[in-house]
Amino acid sequence: MDNQTMNRKIKLTHKLSPEAKRNNNPSRAWEVLFQKYNIVSQIEHQGYFDIKTSQMMRNSDVRKLWNEKYTNTIPDNRNILKFDFSADLPNIFKAYKLQIMPLGKDTYRIAPFNMYCNLTDEEVPIHPITSPIKISSLDFNKVTTEPNAQTVAEITGMFAYILVDCKFNPNFLTNWST
Repeated sequence: MDNQTMNRKIKLTHKLSPEAKRNNNPSRAWEVLFQKYNIVSQIEHQGYFDIKTSQMMRNSDVRKLWNEKYTNTIPDNRNILKFDFSADLPNIFKAYKLQIMPLGKDTYRIAPFNMYCNLTDEEVPIHPITSPIKISSLDFNKVTTEPNAQTVAEITGMFAYILVDCKFNPNFLTNWST
């Protein structure tokens, strides 16, 4: 985000359809945090709001606000900061079209930028790759977790193929042969 973008004043409007609403602890937690730190007003004034983990759910004032509103267990910071998909965003982020991005060790920036890419379904040719080694603890036909997928991609050379061999050819997917 450049200085001109960060320094402009914006007016945020709250719009969220009922079907987009999620009734979960991250949404509740962020409602409390937005209330505590007047985040919408801060973003309207300076274009963004930076928050430290020490200001989040283990902060005594935030805990007090949480306990005034909710009876369920207060969520951990790590659980309110993980949004793999735009649909996972807390209600208040979706309603104001805000995103959150890590800036460093314990600081996050909330602003109206786009952190997600819309994916489209496309038919692409399959390029079979086999593993040069046999690992008995990993079934290459049943890769169901992200760490396993990363291990398979490294062992089989997929990372090297995509990131090195194909980096100079922007149309590498269309040039694969089966």
